[in-house]
Order: sequence, then structure tokens, then C-alpha cells
Amino acid sequence: TLFFINNKNNIYISIAFPFTDLPMQVYDLEGNKIKKVKINLKEINYMDSFTDKKKSYFFACGNQYVKSFDFEKNDVYKNYIHDKNNNYTHAVINDYDTVKKLISCNFNGSIKIWNFHSGQLLNEIELNNNTIYSFCLWNNDYLFAACGNNPFVLVDLKNKKIIGNYGEKEDGALSLKKGINEKCGKCLITLHNKTGKIKLWSINN
Repeated sequence: TLFFINNKNNIYISIAFPFTDLPMQVYDLEGNKIKKVKINLKEINYMDSFTDKKKSYFFACGNQYVKSFDFEKNDVYKNYIHDKNNNYTHAVINDYDTVKKLISCNFNGSIKIWNFHSGQLLNEIELNNNTIYSFCLWNNDYLFAACGNNPFVLVDLKNKKIIGNYGEKEDGALSLKKGINEKCGKCLITLHNKTGKIKLWSINN
């Protein structure tokens, strides 16, 4: 996983190595050197960065945990959960709301919504034991979740339930992403498990 961080006009590249024990690397582009980091996470499944009020953060999920990190302090910012029985697979920041929220999912079909800065659990949605590999936040009210061998689903966040199933059984999506297409406008891009196909779905709203 590779992402850019813009912190106080300095640009960094961070490289994390999902599904390995290799430590994360942060490279200072301006200073042309490696930045030392104390963050030594093992078994990372997903990691990304987030900037709020000119402060930069990492957030990560993996086997048993969901955490965030303060980039300047080079230390843990919040521990959202440590659960020996769950493997957390994906997380995103909800930027549609004034309260910054971190949304995470796991292999047991649970979606958890946290206040990013306080660490408080705000909401939890169970998807009937569907394995969730990744998800895409569509807006403040809905998200699409990739469920492996099962069709990918549209989830109503406010009413906490699945309101749509898409794709073929046994060829569900492993990954999905929101995009914009010149012909159809807003669309969903999915990578499928069995066939390896990449599909483009037109989304009307």
C-alpha cells in the first residue's frame, strides 16, 4: 500500500506491506531521506492517511485491531478496538459529515463506525455473517460492501440493513471503488473473485 502525506508543506511517501511482518517505511521527498517511524504494526490488512485541520494521521486495520496514528508525534493516536476473535480488513474516513468518522469492517460481517478523534463507537451494523473484504462509502447514508463469493451489497447506514444485492453468486467482488465515467457519470468499479473480471456499474444517485 502506497500513499502520499502532505504535512506542513513537506511531502512524504508512506509504504505499508499488507499481509507481511515488514515494517512500514516513510520517505521524505523534500529531504530525500527515510523518516524514522516508531509505528511497527504486524499483519496489516489495510492502511491509509487522513488530514484534518492541517494535521496528518495514519489509520490501519489488521488481525485483531483498528488503530490511528499521529504523524507529527510519531505515535498511536487512538486504539479503536483490539479483538482476538476478528480480522479487520478495510477502513475509510467519512468526510461527508462534520464529525469525522472512521468506518471499519471485518471478516465476520460487522461494520463499525467510530468517532475518529474521540475513539467512541457510534454505530455497528451486522451483515448476516457475510465476509467483508472491502467496502466503498458512496455518501453519508450508503456504502457498497464486497463480500467475496457472495454478491456485493448496498448497505443503508441509517437503518442498518442491506437494501440491495448485485453481481452473480459465486463470483462476488473482492474489491470495489467509486469512480466517474464520461458516459454514465458516477459509477462503481468492482474486481471479481472467480473470473478475475473488472466491471463498471452505473449508479444513478
